[in-house]
Amino acid sequence: MFPRLNLVLLLWVSVAVSVAGDTAHTTLGPRATAMGGAFTAVADDTTAFYWNPACVARGPSVRVGGFWGGSFEDRNGLIERLGSQSNGGSSSLVGDRAWGFATGITVLGVAVSRFTYTSSILDGAQIHSRGLRTWDVAATFVQSLPPDDLILGVNLRYISGTAFSDSVPASEFPECERNVKDVVKMATSGPGRTESLPGVDLGVVYQPNERLRLGFIARNLNRPTFHAEDGESVSLERHARIGSAFFFARDFVVAIDVD
Repeated sequence: MFPRLNLVLLLWVSVAVSVAGDTAHTTLGPRATAMGGAFTAVADDTTAFYWNPACVARGPSVRVGGFWGGSFEDRNGLIERLGSQSNGGSSSLVGDRAWGFATGITVLGVAVSRFTYTSSILDGAQIHSRGLRTWDVAATFVQSLPPDDLILGVNLRYISGTAFSDSVPASEFPECERNVKDVVKMATSGPGRTESLPGVDLGVVYQPNERLRLGFIARNLNRPTFHAEDGESVSLERHARIGSAFFFARDFVVAIDVD
């Protein structure tokens, strides 16, 4: 996987440019979406627990609110090939969506989220699908370290996840369902197996002055792995991201994130 670079200029409204690579984060929250996902060093709303738990200390002293988000990516024309019943090669469609509620104070937060992750691969004349639907409860703990400009944040998560896995001939896929929405839905429509596992995330934020802030997030440090009825495993992969934000004025921010 190539590194992903997001560059965002925020001046009353946000303009985002994304260069290279794949998304490993669900783009959660309207502000993060507007900023193209370059939010690791900026996060200061109810999604801070997700983008960087250490940033919980950088937002309002008390916060309460909901959030939502999602994205889909059709790689190598899966929907087009499915519609034309074209064989040969391999195409994939990945999608994720989430919604939830979070509340917290400067040093502690709690978030309850519903995440859905799907992956469908059209390989020859066969569609292989895997999906994971989770209820995720995250308790966020924040601690400042010497110097006081350095803050550490940890998410301790309880994850109840249902894993799905299926494989069907592309020719048996109903013509009226050969679209992004139905292909993604198929990945979590069959019988699933539910397990409950812990999860751990680590975040760091460093702000040496009022103009510069640096952030780091490492998600799923213990790589929670769920298993479908057919024995296929679906994992929440470890993922690290670093970001920097330059605050030139109240409504003028340049932010860069790299996976």
